[in-house]
Amino acid sequence: FFFFFFFFKQKTAYEISACLVGSEMCIRDRAECSYLYIAYWIYWIFMESIVKCIGLMSGTSCDGLDVAYCSFAALPDGQINYKIELAETVEYSQEIVSKLKSAETFPLLDFLLFDRQYGDYLGQEVKKFVDKHKFPNPMFVASHGHTIFHQPDKKLTVQIGNSSNLAAASGLNVVADFRSVDVALGGQGAPLVPIGDQLLFAEYDFCLNLGGIANISFNEGQKRIAFDVCPMNMVCLLYTSDAADDMQCVDLGGRRIIKKKKK
Repeated sequence: FFFFFFFFKQKTAYEISACLVGSEMCIRDRAECSYLYIAYWIYWIFMESIVKCIGLMSGTSCDGLDVAYCSFAALPDGQINYKIELAETVEYSQEIVSKLKSAETFPLLDFLLFDRQYGDYLGQEVKKFVDKHKFPNPMFVASHGHTIFHQPDKKLTVQIGNSSNLAAASGLNVVADFRSVDVALGGQGAPLVPIGDQLLFAEYDFCLNLGGIANISFNEGQKRIAFDVCPMNMVCLLYTSDAADDMQCVDLGGRRIIKKKKK
């Protein structure tokens, strides 16, 4: 057992993400990574009653990077208790915002370089977050990255924020690439982790996420169904940004919109 765990701990960020998240590599080489998956869960159940990790999220608003330090504990009934210990939003610089919004037009090499640079940035911000709050090293970082292309009808979804660069810059294990398999199997890749909705919020009939695009997940028979519903904050942001001045991208209380309508 300890040999397996030691071997697991030496794996690269990409190999860990391939085994734990279920990337294309894991589907092709399931037998190769299955023992790592087993070792991981044995370690969790018998060595760690509580798993502590960091989650990263960057949405379509491009206003900043959300960083959350979370703890999870498995319950006998298969559900999971969770707690958000601390969360912060790191405001993006105008340079990063500009690049995130225009990355879809970059030449291929520039796009790949920005993917790596953004991964470095994520790792650096994680390290600052951990050092600032004196957290003991989290077991892993779960990073969605930032979506640049998302056309699930064409089985295409691309998030930047290279996980290997993130792991190197933060010094922590990384789990990433949450959407790809769902999209490859014909899903919409939204919400990000429907099984998480089921395990963390089992008492609710459905979970509705009001993000850039509103999406929903719910149980239907023995399956967890998940899909996009309609535009949400993308529309709100467009409307409020139009009403705000150059220095403030939000319209607190709707004051600017009300003033604009009166004009």
